[in-house]
Amino acid sequence: MPKINLNLLSKKINNLYNLVNNTLVTKEKEFETEVGDLLQTDFFPQVKIKRWSNEANFSLRLIEDFSSASFLAETEKIKLIKADKEVHFYSVVDSKNEKGSFEFEVVLKEVPVSNVFNFSIQSKNLNFFFQDEITEAELNENKTLSEYAGFSDEEIKRAIRPENVLYSYAVYHSSKSNNKYKTGKAFHIYRPKAHDSNGKEVWCNLNVNQETGILSITVPQSFLDSAIYPVYVDPTFGYSTHGLSGPRWDYGNTYAVVNDSYTASAGDTITKYYAYIYGQVTIRSPIMNAYDMDTGNADRLLAAGVRLTDLPGTNVLGEYCSDAVSQSLVAGEEYCIAGIKSSSSAVGWMYDTLSNSGDRSGTSGDDPDPFNSAGLENRRRSIWVDYTESGDVDVTVEPSALTLSTSLKAPVIVIDFSFSATALTLSLSLGTSVINFDFTHTVSALALSLSLEAPVINFDFVHTVSALTLTLSLEAPVVNFDFLHEVSTLTLSLSLEAPAIIIGETFIATALTLSSSLEAPVINFDFLHTVSAQNLSLSLEAPVINYDFLHEVSALSLSSSLEAPTELFDFTHTVSALTLSTSLGTSTYAFDFLEQVSALSLTLSLEAPSINLSFLQSVSALTLSTSLGTPTIITAGDIAFSVDALTLSLTQKDPSILFDFKHSVDALNLISSLKDVIAFVPVEYFVDLFFPKQTFGLFFAKTSFTERFKKQTASLRFPKQTVTLKVYKGN
Repeated sequence: MPKINLNLLSKKINNLYNLVNNTLVTKEKEFETEVGDLLQTDFFPQVKIKRWSNEANFSLRLIEDFSSASFLAETEKIKLIKADKEVHFYSVVDSKNEKGSFEFEVVLKEVPVSNVFNFSIQSKNLNFFFQDEITEAELNENKTLSEYAGFSDEEIKRAIRPENVLYSYAVYHSSKSNNKYKTGKAFHIYRPKAHDSNGKEVWCNLNVNQETGILSITVPQSFLDSAIYPVYVDPTFGYSTHGLSGPRWDYGNTYAVVNDSYTASAGDTITKYYAYIYGQVTIRSPIMNAYDMDTGNADRLLAAGVRLTDLPGTNVLGEYCSDAVSQSLVAGEEYCIAGIKSSSSAVGWMYDTLSNSGDRSGTSGDDPDPFNSAGLENRRRSIWVDYTESGDVDVTVEPSALTLSTSLKAPVIVIDFSFSATALTLSLSLGTSVINFDFTHTVSALALSLSLEAPVINFDFVHTVSALTLTLSLEAPVVNFDFLHEVSTLTLSLSLEAPAIIIGETFIATALTLSSSLEAPVINFDFLHTVSAQNLSLSLEAPVINYDFLHEVSALSLSSSLEAPTELFDFTHTVSALTLSTSLGTSTYAFDFLEQVSALSLTLSLEAPSINLSFLQSVSALTLSTSLGTPTIITAGDIAFSVDALTLSLTQKDPSILFDFKHSVDALNLISSLKDVIAFVPVEYFVDLFFPKQTFGLFFAKTSFTERFKKQTASLRFPKQTVTLKVYKGN
C-alpha cells in the first residue's frame, strides 16, 4: 500500500485535513472523517465517519487489492490510482445537508469483471433504516392537498421522497437523541448513481447488511456493457442531522416521536424545542409539546405547548426553535415529544422512515390531553428538545478547587466554568474519557494526569489561562486547544505514545513548551497573533508539525533527535527568529513566507533534510548548516523578491542545490569542504557567487553560458579553487 508524502498534498488538502499515521483526518470535527485507516501504517481505500466525539462511527472499505496503487492528492481530491481502477475521496458543498456531503467515488477504466462492488463495513452505536418507496396510504393522504394540485402520482412520490433518497439508508444513533444528538441522526447514505464519460447516468442498487458487515452497490450490467469509459460510481454520504423525506403537510393532528423516548431523572428539565420544517403561510408557527408515556404510547400532556419563533418567509426549509422554557420532568417517567400545526396554517414536517417511530393523535386541536393515540406510523419527524440533566457537571460560580478522580471506565465529562477556577485536577486511569472544558473567565491552574488510555480533551478558553499542565503516559489523547486570550504558560509532557495536539490561538502565547519522547505527536499550530516564545523538544520519533502564523513570531525553536519531523511553515507576517536543530533522523522542511523573514537558521547533522523554500518577500538572512548527511535544497521558481543574504555551509557530503531567483540576490555564499558542489543557477538578475575553497561545478540550464552573460552581469570569484563551467543545451 502507498505511503502519503506530505509534500505532495495540495494546499486545499492541507487546509481540510491533518495527516495522522498515514491517514488524512478532517479538521472539521462535527462530522469527523478519516480517509485511510488510523490503525494501519499503510494507506487503504477506506473512509471512517465519527459522530459525537467518536461515540458512534461507521467505516467503509472497498474490498479490492490496492497494494500496488499510487497516491495522489491534487486540488481537493484524494486519489488511489491503479491500472484498471481508481478511488477518489472528496467533500461536496450540498444545500440539502448542513455540513455538505462526502464522496467515495470508484472510477472504472474498463469493463469490470463483476457489476457488484462490495465494501466491508463496521459501525458502533448506529442503526441503518432503508428508505423504501412511500406507501399507498402516504400517497393518498397527500393527493388531496393543495400543495400537490396537478401532480401525477409519480410526481407526488418524488416530491416527498426524491430519487436519491428513494432506496437509500438513514443512519441514526442506536439509543440517543435530543440535546447535542438532535434527532439522533448521524448521517445519510444516498442511493448511488453511475455515469460514464458521455454523461449517461443510471441509478444503482444499494444494500447494507450489518450482520455480514457488507455494503454492496450493484451497477446494471447493460449500462457497463454500453458505457464510454471511464465510468464513475459514487456512493455519497450526506452529513445531515434531519430527515430527507417530505414535507409531510399537517393540517390538524398532533404527532409524537415515540421510538426514542426518554426516562427522566430527578431534576431534569426541558429548556427548548426544535423542529426542521417547511412553513406554508405567514401565520404557520407549529406548537411543540411533551407527553408522558404511561400506556406505552403518548398519553398525558406535560405542559401547555410552545410555539416555534423567528420563522422566515413562506416555504423556507430550516431548523427553528422555541423561546427558552423550563418544563420540569418527573423522575422515573418516560417522555416523548410532539408537534402540531398552528391554527389556519399548515406545517411541512421533514422525516425519515423508521419502523413504528411515530404516534398520531386521534383528537384534533391544540394540545390534546390525553393524547388519544390513533395508531403508530413509520415516520420519524425531525423534532427534538434540549434538556438539562441532573448529572451534568456545570460550574456556574467560582470554585476554589475541583477534583475529579475516575478509574477503569471513565465518563464523558463536560465542564462549563462561568467564573474563575482556582485549581482543577483530573486523575484518570485505565478507562477512556472525553473531557470538554469551556472557560469564560480565568483559570489559575489546570492539571491533568492521565494513564494507560487517556481521553479526547477539548479546551475552549475565552480568557487568560495562568498555567496549564498535561502529563500523559502510555496512550495519550487527542488534545484540542482554542485560546481567545493570552495563555501565560502551557506545558505538555508526553511519553511513549503521544497525542495529536491542535492549538489555535487568537491572542499572544507568552510561553508554549512541548516535551515529548519515544513516539511524538502530530502537532498543528494556528496562531493569529504574536507568539513570544515557543520551544519544541522531541526525541526518538518526532511528529509532523504544521505551522500557520498570521502575525509575527518573535522566537521559535525546534530541537529534535534521532528521527526528525516533517514540518510545514506558512508565515503571512514577519518571523523574527526561527531556529531548527535536528540530528540523526531525516526531516522534510517546507517554508512558505508571504512577508519578510528576519532570520532563519537551520542546523542539521548526519542525515539532513529536503528543504523547500518559497519567499514572496525579502529574506534578510538565511543560513543552512549541514554535516555528514546530504540535503536537497530547492528554491525552484519561488523566490519572487530580493534575498539579502543566503549562506550555505556544508561538510563532507554536499548537496545538490537548485536556485531560481526572479529578483536580485545580493549575496549567495556556498562554503564547502572535501566534496564538490553541484549548483544549478538559472540566474535572471545579478548574482554574486563566492566560493573560497572547493571545486565548484556551475551549470546554466536551457541556454548557453555566453547567452546568459549577454543578459545580465555576473561576478564569479574563485580565489583558490579549480573552476569547472558546464552548459546545458548550449555551446
